[in-house]
Amino acid sequence: MKLFLTGFNKLDQMKALERLAAGVCGKVTKLKKSGEINFILVSDKEIKKLHKKFLDDASATDVITFQYLKDATIKTSGPDSPFGDIYISLDTARAQARAAGHETYQEVAFLMVHGLLHLAGYDDHMPGNRTRMLALQSKLIKKISPKLAPAN
Repeated sequence: MKLFLTGFNKLDQMKALERLAAGVCGKVTKLKKSGEINFILVSDKEIKKLHKKFLDDASATDVITFQYLKDATIKTSGPDSPFGDIYISLDTARAQARAAGHETYQEVAFLMVHGLLHLAGYDDHMPGNRTRMLALQSKLIKKISPKLAPAN
């Protein structure tokens, strides 16, 4: 599995986030296969553009996951290998972290796991699904990287 994190400037926190993402990929069945996942940290302005263009919603959001179909030029194994981009609004992550009383990189960790679960096929549009998905996010972070787990 290749994981790329773009837009985070604190090396120790970036490495911790990369370890978390790799750990989640090792625990979630659909993510265990070879593939490539890009995490891109952007501003609210950028995520609004993506949200409008691809989901017809001009509001800012915290995370958007794009799963891509592989073409013949991409070297990954298996037709179901994870391959996609996960965009995270750093502006929204900062605001959510401040409101919840934890560090921004902890919020980014939570959003990374959220995006990975979407890439694995989890859906949070229905209230019951959202509750289960958020519980799984918390459980994965606490198990893999307890220091990254938000306090609440």
